[in-house]
Amino acid sequence: MYTKACNLLGVRHIPHIIRDVIRSYEAEGCLVTVNMFREVLKLCKEAQLADVALWVLRKMQYSFNLHADTVMYNVKVMRVHGCSPNLVILSAILDPFTS
Repeated sequence: MYTKACNLLGVRHIPHIIRDVIRSYEAEGCLVTVNMFREVLKLCKEAQLADVALWVLRKMQYSFNLHADTVMYNVKVMRVHGCSPNLVILSAILDPFTS
């Protein structure tokens, strides 16, 4: 599904489209939710746009006062540097399901 969306929107070839959409939401004062940002981050993941994903995470916090959890942020940072999540990160992801 995200592959089709990336192809339809041309996200791989025009990565600034994601920035344009989020800036438009900000300029028009639109209501945004964490779910909207989650979908945008999934598009970034599919298009392999780590730098745009980090920009989105910063924009969430500073412009919309939405805070990504530590696990979400760490996984994105690790992907930027070509690393895989370590045991601590994976444990944090699975922890809510084991309680």
